[in-house]
Amino acid sequence: MDESPETRENRIVSAYAFAVSEQNAAAGAIVTAPTCGASGVMPAALLYMQQKKHVSDEQIPRALAVGGLIGNLVKQNASISAAKCGCQGEVGTACSMASAALADLSDMGIDQIEYATEVALEHHLRLTCDPINGLVQIPCIERNAVWQKSLCKHWAASEITRGMIKSLRRQSISSPIRVSMV
Repeated sequence: MDESPETRENRIVSAYAFAVSEQNAAAGAIVTAPTCGASGVMPAALLYMQQKKHVSDEQIPRALAVGGLIGNLVKQNASISAAKCGCQGEVGTACSMASAALADLSDMGIDQIEYATEVALEHHLRLTCDPINGLVQIPCIERNAVWQKSLCKHWAASEITRGMIKSLRRQSISSPIRVSMV
């Protein structure tokens, strides 16, 4: 099959998420991040960064801690439960956690980490949980993989924002920025 490098990357990172989700569906051992239903998002994102950007094992614990902080913020102020909040609470939180972790691995500042986190969560607003025979696993497995593409875009948007902020900081205060609305 002839495919673009971007398509190949999307397929690979989705396969990582599928692998963890399938392990969960088979009652295997997984790490909740933040829940079993969203357990494929963080590992897929971090493994991708290790293989694509050569992130070391030593950098991963800090990224997990940053992502974990975001998960705790959501858990304390809203919910990570799909039964209560749908996919926004579960996979949306996982994507926000992974976005924060990726931004931290990219040496972004707190503003860019917050931006990546917020964009990831807002793209899951109003997604309902649609269990099949009482199990949320089938939709969750698919959403763990599908949202990896979105996650990579959130990270890329944060990279672009970081570049814009650096550029703005280099400009002198005497040269105001003019924005025209067309």
